[in-house]
Amino acid sequence: MNATTVKLSVRQWASEDRPSNKLQNLGAEALSDSELLAILVGSGTPQHNAVEIGQEIMSRFDHNLSKLAKADFREIKDIEGVGTYTACKIIAAIELGKRRQMAGCPMAPDLSTATAIYRYMLPKMQDLKI
Repeated sequence: MNATTVKLSVRQWASEDRPSNKLQNLGAEALSDSELLAILVGSGTPQHNAVEIGQEIMSRFDHNLSKLAKADFREIKDIEGVGTYTACKIIAAIELGKRRQMAGCPMAPDLSTATAIYRYMLPKMQDLKI
């Protein structure tokens, strides 16, 4: 007799294991990249829960957030379980991270040294495709 695998949605997990509850109780830093993406993914699909989709996203980009940040809309949307709205949320979250990083830069930055120029330009250039 073949054993059947029972897939649980994230909503069926123990409360303390759900990404949104972990974030609320332990803080965002306690979540893996896949779990943070799962929160953006939302409910998942009948075939894959949100955490599995988050894991697939990270896998597709070699578990490298910099590679994910360089991905274009279509590359993200083409992942099974990621639709237009979810791809938009992921790209928006990445852009917010970039803007936050740049928010610490003064209006007239000190560009007197190579190190200062590097620190100023890094948020602007780190995700450019070469």
